[in-house]
Amino acid sequence: MTTAANKTLKARRNAPFEWRFQVMSALTPIDLTGYSFAMQLRQYGAAAAVLIDLAMTTTENAKGIRIVDAAQGRLHLVIPEADINGLPGLHVPAVNAAQAFPYDLRVVPPGGMPSVWIEGDFIVKPGVTKL
Repeated sequence: MTTAANKTLKARRNAPFEWRFQVMSALTPIDLTGYSFAMQLRQYGAAAAVLIDLAMTTTENAKGIRIVDAAQGRLHLVIPEADINGLPGLHVPAVNAAQAFPYDLRVVPPGGMPSVWIEGDFIVKPGVTKL
């Protein structure tokens, strides 16, 4: 059983969210050839409806999870601004308060068992500049 790393991700309602990262084992990149990834945000955890659902994509800067360089373990995750703005709670519990939504990143290696590598809170701040 893999123990998931805990990572808080932070986004703003006035900009898309992007996260570029490299998967490593000690100092060696993990070859992600044949792996698949999925990520969901929910309001209250597993019992709540899915608010944002990210699947694999091969299109650069498109919504989803893209393997940028499989051999070097590099990923790029994108959530469009419109999806972030669609999250509930813009004025709850107070106007301009940050909101937390639980998420996890599910991984399926080729021919292997699914596991969760990363989990935590996805914090959404209101953002200030609106164009």
